[in-house]
Amino acid sequence: MNKQDLLTTIHQQFQALSTDKTLIILHPADYQFHRHTIYQFLLSGQGAYFHYPASTGTLDAFYEELVSTLEQQTSIALPKLPTHPVTAAQKVAELLNKQPDFTLLIDAYDRIEQPDVDKFVLTLAENLTDNHRIVIRSRTLPSGLLHTNGRLAMIPYAPDKLLVDYTTVRPEENILEVRSLGPGRALIDGRSLERWDGLLPKCLFFFMVDRAMTTRNDIFDTFWPNLKKHEATNVFHVTKRKISEILGQDLTTYGSGFYRIADNIQVYYDVVAFQEAVQNAAIADEDSAILMYQDAIRLYRGPFLSTIDQDWVIKRREELQSVYVEALCGLADIHHNRSQLIEALGFYQRASAITPQREDIVRDIMNIYLQLGQPQHARDAYERLRLELKEVLHVDPSPETQKLARQIP
Repeated sequence: MNKQDLLTTIHQQFQALSTDKTLIILHPADYQFHRHTIYQFLLSGQGAYFHYPASTGTLDAFYEELVSTLEQQTSIALPKLPTHPVTAAQKVAELLNKQPDFTLLIDAYDRIEQPDVDKFVLTLAENLTDNHRIVIRSRTLPSGLLHTNGRLAMIPYAPDKLLVDYTTVRPEENILEVRSLGPGRALIDGRSLERWDGLLPKCLFFFMVDRAMTTRNDIFDTFWPNLKKHEATNVFHVTKRKISEILGQDLTTYGSGFYRIADNIQVYYDVVAFQEAVQNAAIADEDSAILMYQDAIRLYRGPFLSTIDQDWVIKRREELQSVYVEALCGLADIHHNRSQLIEALGFYQRASAITPQREDIVRDIMNIYLQLGQPQHARDAYERLRLELKEVLHVDPSPETQKLARQIP
């Protein structure tokens, strides 16, 4: 989802909200795009923008800053608020409800981190009337705000793009978001997993998620091929227990000879979404395929676990890199078929930069340059290919590619 598509989605989903949704959380996964939403909000002039400047501070300091903000940006005059967050929120709600369709946007909410502020915001949301809203912008999921008796909504949401709607999660479920395309990142119920206590727990975690279902022998052969079985068993259980401590619950369950992800964990995995998008695009009509390929390319934020160089990671990285090239070429082919030559050329060149020995991609590049009336660029593309094949594989280009090169005027 590119920036414009994301902004359109945010706008559409915001407009589609029922009027009784009085607390809106902007999804932290795309925090960098929130500023565009804020600009639109500020331009609309229907509310107030509140940015609490301190990462630490008392509840009274929060109240004072909020009162000052409302007085400066609106005609609302608040008295000194009661100390108790519930009573204070009820007093603020009473005054805000007198304003037509009022929205209070609270920015940098992750800097506040005070349970009493959570209680204040929740009570305020519960006491606001329809068409009055609080919008929360935060770098991390504000878990203290996820229980509002149906008054909460999260936007944007698009599970296939790893924008999870946490407001629909059942209490007995845990949401695990895993992004392996790139350096590797994971979140459990919106909490980022930062400390792994060593490389082994991190690697085993990503391995188990990537496999989804695997045997003990597969695990042992991957991580401890040179250890005796009882030694590998001991290391495995210690490492698995460490992962459970990091997550706050068991990652896997065991049955019928297989380890698989625990039943109470709902996994959103970028690799699965990426592969499904490319597979579905291959059999879809062109308009649908374009969107699917674009989604896949957006999800591919870098080589698989780019900071880890274990053998299983390298093999998986090569597999997924091939799928990424397939997505680039698929999108390029569609643009080429539609005579959108510049767009097609860009995607072919990105694919060729990853797999410089792919002659079919270079031939497509050469043909587009010829169609654009740029024969020298076509010759340059051929020469780069020829040198690459000679230096790496010690072979010449295929007869088909050489024939195309001879046809360059």
